[in-house]
Amino acid sequence: MDKKIIGKTFPNLNRTLAYYSPTSLYVTLNEITEEQLADFFTDNKNMNKVKNESIYIHEVRHNIDHFCTLWGQSNILKLSNAINARISNSATEFYKIHPFKKEEYQFHYDEYYTVHYNQVKYNDANDTWAYRLSSGIKFDIKGKPDEKQPILFMNFVNPKGMHVIRVPISIAALLETNSTFDEYQHITEYINSLPSAEKEIENKLFLNRSYRNMLYNQNMAVYNSVVHLTANILGINNLMNALRISSAVATLTLNLTKELISIIPINKLAKEKWKERTKYMIDNKEFGFIFFNLIANYSAEYKKDNLYNLEKLLSTNNLPKEEKCVEIIVKEIDNNKAELSKLACLNESFQDICEIGKEVFHKRGLDGQKKSTKQLLIDNEFLPDVICSNTDFELEDYNLNQVIKNAPTKLPSQQRYSFTDFINQMLDEFYEIRGL
Repeated sequence: MDKKIIGKTFPNLNRTLAYYSPTSLYVTLNEITEEQLADFFTDNKNMNKVKNESIYIHEVRHNIDHFCTLWGQSNILKLSNAINARISNSATEFYKIHPFKKEEYQFHYDEYYTVHYNQVKYNDANDTWAYRLSSGIKFDIKGKPDEKQPILFMNFVNPKGMHVIRVPISIAALLETNSTFDEYQHITEYINSLPSAEKEIENKLFLNRSYRNMLYNQNMAVYNSVVHLTANILGINNLMNALRISSAVATLTLNLTKELISIIPINKLAKEKWKERTKYMIDNKEFGFIFFNLIANYSAEYKKDNLYNLEKLLSTNNLPKEEKCVEIIVKEIDNNKAELSKLACLNESFQDICEIGKEVFHKRGLDGQKKSTKQLLIDNEFLPDVICSNTDFELEDYNLNQVIKNAPTKLPSQQRYSFTDFINQMLDEFYEIRGL
């Protein structure tokens, strides 16, 4: 079969090893066979196998965050609205394509808002970065700066004062932090199971690789910016602890309703620095700023004992207790499912996904810490759709006129793959020509 790059993927740039598509809802593993996948998480461990497993875990975490957070479920509703608008063949409905495609382009903000300055290399602890937060503004559809659309940036500088990179705290930054934590957690669990002498060597090698290839690699800024932000604000000097807390707060951020976001107090220093922009970032659900705000408000409480505690994170941000937050979020998830039921095309498929997402949301908890991606896979409580290096299935041909006359309410996953590729091309065409 010919593998398709359907919509914007995670990762957005280097898809050599693997990626997840929030449009096709498939995980693609380019260097892992179906036979290797079937043997994952068995006892015959070695580092090469663990690394392959960790790649799989990384991409499945993207899939889980898409299905099992409120942000992800809302995105799936936008996808469904876009598909149904296009196959309606009614020009007055096509505006419903815009919210999905606009959010898709804003996953990463790569096209303009990320700026590379000087190429630097990490060799040792003398090459660490300093950071500064700043805010900028997006451009409207006419190309004019829009003061009501601000975003948050991380700006990194090396010890010699050279500017390294400016990167937005985007949805992708939160999602890649989650996936990187799950990936690294799997590797470190394996290393810690080794005999003491081997464990010490492997831990040093792992940390050196992590610092050089991820944490201080400007080409991986979308993966490391949130970890740097968390570690600096909370005063953490352990990589895995910084990743774990970053992932917990990122997952909480992606689960919050607009109602819950509105009651989070805006951090005093942020308000003094960015003034009216802070209100707009909250109103616009700029997830990067919401994440920063949660961490900044929690900082003083965390530093009392240097132990992550969800209830303290919630209380310092004026949020209800976990049980009440879950109740509010599940109500919103159910509202999304009700909206999906009103649509014609793929409504049954998307409602099934919504229900799976809700079940796994309860298992993972508000901040995703109750059950790991690996354990969900081992227990067969989440079953992703996967294309391996040797996967082969017949791709379907779709005709717009036929789909308009007889829109499918439910498709097997392999047919859905072909269908989303077919329909996404038309969504892209509309998004490109709007306003011309």
